[in-house]
Amino acid sequence: MIAEAGHKGHDLETVGRIITSDPVLNRIRAAYDRRIGNGDTVKDALTAVGRSLVAHYCNSAGIPTTPAAPAVPELTVDPAGVPHRTTGACIATWKRVPVSRTRPELGITTEFGHRQCREPGTVSHFVKVAQSARYRPVYSCPAHPHNRT
Repeated sequence: MIAEAGHKGHDLETVGRIITSDPVLNRIRAAYDRRIGNGDTVKDALTAVGRSLVAHYCNSAGIPTTPAAPAVPELTVDPAGVPHRTTGACIATWKRVPVSRTRPELGITTEFGHRQCREPGTVSHFVKVAQSARYRPVYSCPAHPHNRT
C-alpha cells in the first residue's frame, strides 16, 4: 500500500527491507501477542497491528496520512424502540463437543465455562435488564446460534 502510493524513496524494495527488518518484526510479534493476550480475535489483532504498522511507517517517514471517515454502524431496534448496533462480539461461553471421542455414535453435548468467543456476530435477540425497562442485545456468531422462537 505504501509502495503503491508512489512516494519518492519508498519503492516496494525499500519498504519491504524496512518492514521485514528484525527490530520491526520483533515489534510486530510483541504487539500481536499483546492484543491476543488482551482477548482480541486473530483477525482483529492482525488488522490492528497492520494498521498501526502502516501508520507508524508513514509518520516516521513523513508521509502524509488522512484519517478514515468514521463508519456509520447499522442499527437494530429493541422491543422498546431503542436502537442498538447490529454487529458486535459473540459472548458465548459454551462449545458443542462430542460426548466421547472414541464413540461418535453417542452424539454431541454442550460444554460450558469457556472464555467468551469474541468472534464477530450479529444481534440474535434482546434480553430485558433485571429491574429495568431497558433491553440488552445478545450477539452471536455462526458457530454459536441461539435457538430462540
